[in-house]
Amino acid sequence: MNGGTRWVAWAAYAAAAWALIFAAPHFWWALGVSWAFPGDAEVFERAFDRTWWLVYDLVVGLLCLVGAGVVLALVQPWGRALPTRFARLVRPAAWSGSVLLLLRGALGVASMLWSLLSGASDEFHPWSYVIEPWFLVGGILFGLAACFSRRGPYADAPV
Repeated sequence: MNGGTRWVAWAAYAAAAWALIFAAPHFWWALGVSWAFPGDAEVFERAFDRTWWLVYDLVVGLLCLVGAGVVLALVQPWGRALPTRFARLVRPAAWSGSVLLLLRGALGVASMLWSLLSGASDEFHPWSYVIEPWFLVGGILFGLAACFSRRGPYADAPV
């Protein structure tokens, strides 16, 4: 494994781990487990009285699983075996995930900073100080995986 291949593998596995870690709470919240929910039990109950919240968590969890598959396709042998029409979508999908996560993270962190600077810091649940930067971490990892995988899933180099 050469240096470039090592970087793409590291970035892809880290991005996949990020996505799986992010998917987990969305699935357990959808199942009714409130642990690590950014709000108290009453907020959790009100949120999950609405069908759209359950659907939202399931969709987010599934998108995270798809994202993990996308970045793993950059480094796994099965990624090179994908049909061409799908293989051509792998890097753009990783880049799209990166951009969306970076935008979401930047907006969340900017909103928190604005509130902190304006004295309204009590607007945020303590988990927000973890969740908002977490989006930036995911965006960086997805971007690194896409960037280091210049040759795409049909590369001849061993991974």
